[in-house]
Amino acid sequence: MLTLSAFYLACVLFVGVGAAVAQSVDVSSTTRLNSVMAFMRARDPKAVPDLAARFAVEPVASIRAWIVRAVSRLDAKGGLALLESGLQDQNPEVRIAAAEALGKLGGAEAAADLAATLGTEISPGVRASIAFWLGTFKDAVSAAALGQVLASDPDSNVRVQAARSLKQQGTRAARQALKAVKDDRDERVRGIADE
Repeated sequence: MLTLSAFYLACVLFVGVGAAVAQSVDVSSTTRLNSVMAFMRARDPKAVPDLAARFAVEPVASIRAWIVRAVSRLDAKGGLALLESGLQDQNPEVRIAAAEALGKLGGAEAAADLAATLGTEISPGVRASIAFWLGTFKDAVSAAALGQVLASDPDSNVRVQAARSLKQQGTRAARQALKAVKDDRDERVRGIADE
């Protein structure tokens, strides 16, 4: 449970004084994570700019991932730039958190961000996560990105997730992409395509 003093420390670090103080004070990673959690629980969208500033200087990847989750919960539209930055983070955990946040946000811009990232992402786990969230969209951009991954991704687990996502979309473009892989080298992909 977060103590009142920890919450006040969170306020000092994030509201008013901001990330500059957080950088100059040696604050433990536990305290920094607790402050992010406190802002998540407070549900105040006004904290998003301060969280974005903290994201830019936070050295611990798991805390950056929690900042992405907090921004997603507080004001995903207002924090769209941070979510897009999260997709480009050096750590896969942060990129997965950003993919989830954009998937939950929805909309054409989120779909376009996820689709563009899917083609350049190096981590199979992140590609699978992006493919999962693209399955929640029913637009041509996401179907095209999923179809491309389904046809050419070297990782069979990513192709399986792309097939599941296309199946979930159920659009005409999705059905066409699934028809094109009925002879995939992975039987799981073939099974989804044949359903």
